[in-house]
Amino acid sequence: MKHRFAIMGIASAFCCLPFFSSCNNEDKGDKYYQITAVSGDSLMGYVGGGGKYRLGDVVKIIATPMPGYEFYQWDDGSVENPRMVDVKNVGNFTALFRVKNEGVNAQHISGLVKDDLVLKDLGLKIDYVVDSALIISNASLLKVEPGVTIEFAGEKACIIVEDGSGLQMSGKDATPIILQGPIDNSNKGSWGYVEYRSSRLENEMTYVRINNGGCDKDGAVIRLTENASVSIQHCTLAGGLGMGIDASKVEGNPFKSFSNNKISNMDNFAMHIKLNQVNHLGAGNQYPNNKNFILVSDSLIESGAVTFSNQGIPYLMDSDLLVGENGILSAEAGTSLAFKQDKKLYVSPEGTIQISGTFSSLVSIKGMQDGVAGYWKGIDFQSNRNAFGGNYLRYCVVNGGGSATNGACLALGDDVKLDLKAVQFFNSGHYGMTVRLNPLTAKVDGVTSENLKFANNKSGNVYDATTDQTLPELP
Repeated sequence: MKHRFAIMGIASAFCCLPFFSSCNNEDKGDKYYQITAVSGDSLMGYVGGGGKYRLGDVVKIIATPMPGYEFYQWDDGSVENPRMVDVKNVGNFTALFRVKNEGVNAQHISGLVKDDLVLKDLGLKIDYVVDSALIISNASLLKVEPGVTIEFAGEKACIIVEDGSGLQMSGKDATPIILQGPIDNSNKGSWGYVEYRSSRLENEMTYVRINNGGCDKDGAVIRLTENASVSIQHCTLAGGLGMGIDASKVEGNPFKSFSNNKISNMDNFAMHIKLNQVNHLGAGNQYPNNKNFILVSDSLIESGAVTFSNQGIPYLMDSDLLVGENGILSAEAGTSLAFKQDKKLYVSPEGTIQISGTFSSLVSIKGMQDGVAGYWKGIDFQSNRNAFGGNYLRYCVVNGGGSATNGACLALGDDVKLDLKAVQFFNSGHYGMTVRLNPLTAKVDGVTSENLKFANNKSGNVYDATTDQTLPELP
């Protein structure tokens, strides 16, 4: 149990027998004095030995700490325990307790770690202090056990795990591992970061609380670079001048697992990841009070599938999102995809899009500035693929597209296959949809639709390029 301060107060004493005493002989003319022995904090410990004693007696008073605490000293400065008291007058003694080992200095660890090392819980408020960069190298493994608190002394204090080495921080729900800045500095960005460059199997962060790291506004509290791969579960990242996690410099998948984490109060994005890492974000994550996006770099989905799960905040596309040959883009119910200004979602003739919301949990596809008409270009759909279940947009809202001249929230190519169900097209800078109707059927070949809605589209709801007419709805 760790406390920042030992709270000292007065509580009633617990009495026990004195070391030397005599029976009550006041009626024989003997002189007696009151000896009072109490605890400064009854939650930390108790004291025995007080009472009324004869002049000249020698009395033993004992301070006994409760589990997790230790006797510190008596209020007059004596550290003797048990304490022998010569009865010469009335005496008052208060035992002072503190958190066990509070007077022990934390261990300082910095520089290169070249051999395997285990950081154990020392029972202190601060177990270890990192003064500068702590670099785990030489294929060594640093293990941090549950309950350990590590203080980082300033902005240059950080942990770097070099390729081939490992960092295993395995806390528990009741005894998490805590990484924090200096005690006298509770500001965001009061220290550096944790950087993994390694793919060691042992790399793990479980029940780790990271407070006020991320001193670089363009950096992150956790940096995953080079060959990084780590399991991150049940972790809390609170406060930073930059992002919570930056994995944008890793080529492969840096997340062995990523679930039940909370990233809060970052001045920048909650996370910065690559498109091929989207599939590896698990469930139960929370991202309150950040620049409220998960920034996604890269643009091409090809020969594989990318599924956007509902993380509770939007994914922000850093550039155009392109679904190429044999690529599949899908999104779970409740997911939100956002695009920077004048960017678009392009589905090629050989690509597949499968957006599947529900009546009560729609998928949102919109601009970064939500509700601004014509902020992004919209969806440019050219696919006629039937493989893998075909193309569909179901129970979703496409909002704020149509920034290009005669653009739309959804622009359909000439030869497409697409199922539309319960889709809403709002706030286009021009049209809700642009299509090319078959003059014989007055329909869009290859497109089925049901329960479409349109609103606030500046140039109209549906533009038919065949007849150069604007229609109130899709025929």
